[in-house]
Amino acid sequence: MKKNEVQAINVIANGITAFCLLILTIGLMAGGSWTINTVNGLRQDYHPDKISQIVNQISDTVDVLHKTTNLLKSSPNDFDPYGEFRTFSHTLQLLVQSLDQVPLVVNEAESWRNMSESGVERLKKIVENW
Repeated sequence: MKKNEVQAINVIANGITAFCLLILTIGLMAGGSWTINTVNGLRQDYHPDKISQIVNQISDTVDVLHKTTNLLKSSPNDFDPYGEFRTFSHTLQLLVQSLDQVPLVVNEAESWRNMSESGVERLKKIVENW
């Protein structure tokens, strides 16, 4: 009897071990698959060609900024921020004054439209009475 009991315990232990090894194998396969997908994604996002393209775009932008700065420095007139701001504020004042005239223009257009409608109605009556 002892031999049968030992064999039963051995079979149960082997079954539990096999089950645990199966779970570990599935976990390792899932982890490996996730790692491969993540590495492939990182390779696509941070590919050396893309990184070099980004660096080239940044260097082009810096070159444009330097050229613009040099162009501003080499202009015949010195840059006067106060004068530019004064011109800008004067332009804004003119714009506000123009916008104040918009309701007047709209009202005048409406009165012209009303006159033309009444004129057409009067012409229609004249033609009907003739």
